[in-house]
Amino acid sequence: MHVADIGCGIGTVSLMMAKRVGSRGTVVCVDNSTQQLALVRRVAKETGCGNIKCVEASADRIDFPAESFDLVYCRFLLDHLRDPEKALAEMWRLLKSGGALVTETIDFTGIATDPPDPAYAREVEFMQELNGIRGVDAGSGMKIHRLFHEIGFRRIEVLLYQPAFLQGEGKRFWEYSVLESIPSLVERGYYTLEQMQSRVRAMRQVNDDERILVALPRSVQVWARK
Repeated sequence: MHVADIGCGIGTVSLMMAKRVGSRGTVVCVDNSTQQLALVRRVAKETGCGNIKCVEASADRIDFPAESFDLVYCRFLLDHLRDPEKALAEMWRLLKSGGALVTETIDFTGIATDPPDPAYAREVEFMQELNGIRGVDAGSGMKIHRLFHEIGFRRIEVLLYQPAFLQGEGKRFWEYSVLESIPSLVERGYYTLEQMQSRVRAMRQVNDDERILVALPRSVQVWARK
């Protein structure tokens, strides 16, 4: 198979697919980050994946002929785009007749707790606010199937995955994610350091309580054949 991994990042999934398609197959890694593609090339060389090619490009404009790929794969990219439909239309163009388009996106509005807790309810509000500033939809993951219909797919499959925890490191995933984002968000002036630290403290209090169930953002897989 000839595969395109759109928005490949550091190539974790690309390398897995490269091993699966074998020496007669190819995986084209597409990303707009020079640094991340350099890492993909290095790891591919170190692991002997000679069937990987890297292309620096935006998801909505990729310099390959129409119907070049048997599988087009896109993970955790569409929910960061202002115009995901344009990117999906480009993926449709690249896909051979009978080929499959597979996407995975995040629905940040799915964050919840039981019993309900204001700390995590505010996290949904923060994500909606921040994504609104960036011009993207925090709940786009649950809506991607509509775009599949609009660009011409007919038999569309969906799988939703949402991890939830009462205790353990998994429960702290969102706490850690917000903690990691503090320098960037404060530097850009979106929030003050105290606001961000207050968010982390509130979530930490919830995560320390094993009576409270924390449901993390939903991951939504959508796929179909052309």
